[in-house]
Amino acid sequence: MVSRQTVVMILLFFAILVSADCILVYTENNEYRFLTKPLLMPVLLVLLFYQTKKTRHPISKLIIFSAVFFSWLGDIFLMKENSDAFFITGLSCFLAAHICYIIFFIRLMPFKQRSALLIFVSGLIIMMYMGTLLFILRRKLGDMRWPVVIYSGVISLMLLAAVNTFVSKKIGKISYRFLIPGAIFFVISDSLLALNKFDVHETSVDILVMLTYVVAQFLIVFGAIKFIKNKSRAKAPGIDTY
Repeated sequence: MVSRQTVVMILLFFAILVSADCILVYTENNEYRFLTKPLLMPVLLVLLFYQTKKTRHPISKLIIFSAVFFSWLGDIFLMKENSDAFFITGLSCFLAAHICYIIFFIRLMPFKQRSALLIFVSGLIIMMYMGTLLFILRRKLGDMRWPVVIYSGVISLMLLAAVNTFVSKKIGKISYRFLIPGAIFFVISDSLLALNKFDVHETSVDILVMLTYVVAQFLIVFGAIKFIKNKSRAKAPGIDTY
């Protein structure tokens, strides 16, 4: 494992990048964001790699690496704010990232009958929220209606899968401290992104989009790191394909 000092330095660099990117958004110097935004997810990948390189669970690590990688691609494509083609491509990349997160969460805790009430109530709340958001944007989406509807369905499932991990005994505090809040922040970030692209168009909202997005990614990745490290300590050495 890397030393605590190295982890602190990585996190400090991540915080500096986030701050610099938000400043560029606030000052509307978006042309310089290629120096900040494309580096955010690679920093999390570096943290994930060094924190888990001597642990087991190769499949779980591959899934999380893939989710962050697709998010990085999405970040790059979404920098072309005025291009519908790039927006669709970026949306597709994030769709792939959310599918990876869904797979990771379900591997941690599959949907079971004992969590039926939690899933029903949570699913109802999520559906009401997404339905309200889509209703607000219904006249603004135009040709983007179905891509946005499909994306909303996938991210809703991602949040529901994260909530379902709450009933898992093997995850414990990781679920409600990191995974569920991370998924919630992701939904908030994507909701703000949709509102700002199709309706509001405010710089302050762009900043909120970035802040909630990086918090979401950090919480989920950090939660995954803690899970992988904890499970590796709990089991005797050997081949583990989880």
